[in-house]
Amino acid sequence: MAMVMKEIPREWYSVRLAVQWKKKKKKKKKKKKKKKKKKKKKKKKKRTKCQENMLFLFFNGVKSF
Repeated sequence: MAMVMKEIPREWYSVRLAVQWKKKKKKKKKKKKKKKKKKKKKKKKKRTKCQENMLFLFFNGVKSF
């Protein structure tokens, strides 16, 4: 291999290498996949005792409270 490299003009070889390296570098670039954002589940707010009692009365037909 050393003999072959000596026969080739130095400038030509370095330019050739630079072109190959550039091509390799271009090939490596890939589009990044966008990560999907996970939707957060909304937590139901817990009812207070007072709200529970009001709803209980409302559904049982007592409308004057």
